[in-house]
Amino acid sequence: FEKLPYSLPESGKEFVFMAASRLRCFDWEAAAALLDEGLRRCAPDSTSDELRAMLLERIKDAALQVYLVRCSFESWAPELSRLSNMFSLEEKKVRSTVNRMIHHRTISACWDESSRIVLFQDAAAQAHIHGLSLNLADAVHRALARNERVLKKASKQTSTGSLWQQELAKLKSKRQDADEAARQKKQEQGADGHSKKEAEPPGSSGAQQSDGVTGRTEKSASGRQSSFRKKLTNLNKAILRWRAQAKAGQLLALEVENRVRSSDVVQHLRALHGEAFREEEFVQDLLSRAGA
Repeated sequence: FEKLPYSLPESGKEFVFMAASRLRCFDWEAAAALLDEGLRRCAPDSTSDELRAMLLERIKDAALQVYLVRCSFESWAPELSRLSNMFSLEEKKVRSTVNRMIHHRTISACWDESSRIVLFQDAAAQAHIHGLSLNLADAVHRALARNERVLKKASKQTSTGSLWQQELAKLKSKRQDADEAARQKKQEQGADGHSKKEAEPPGSSGAQQSDGVTGRTEKSASGRQSSFRKKLTNLNKAILRWRAQAKAGQLLALEVENRVRSSDVVQHLRALHGEAFREEEFVQDLLSRAGA
């Protein structure tokens, strides 16, 4: 209608279009006058003051919204009281309209409460901030994914370590059971051998050998105690002393047996009789006599 050679509308539709063109220039007074005139011509009897007042408020609000959109493109910063005076609206109504447009993202703006100015954000700055926020969100997502992978790896290593410890405990338990079984078996064999020795006649095995050696040494010494007899007596005393130390935990039973084997008496008999010398039976007999 602005391009027509005349600017006087004739029908109701032309009045509406002409009022809309006035609103584009946020001229709410001209738009209200055109709509009022169109209503008077089209329906002179149906218009009331209440309808006219409601229509006027709607026109003011629409003009304010058009003005705010224009300000967002022009980077203007209108003040609340100025907007209220321009469109003859209460400051509360103006603030409500601005907040509604910000909420619906019709405009990108915010309030400066200290000066009550509507601050519009630059589109380029908004795009830059949006890109930075996307980059930040992507970095956070990568960090979360990396943290999750580390936690999974740590939990897997922990479970593997616990399984290894369980297997090690099982192996230790089996080894202890085997050692206990071997110890019991050795004790049973030792008990059987000791009972067999008790069942033998007094002159048999190692006792006969030791008694025979003692007899020969007594005969050769002509009633005097020979050096071998003294060594044997001293060895028996030493065995008693070593057994007492073993019971006190100062020596091991194996160490006592090794000391007996390395004594002068056993070495002398080993050299004297050679392979015929039953060293094991002789040593065990000495130990059993000392423990009796």
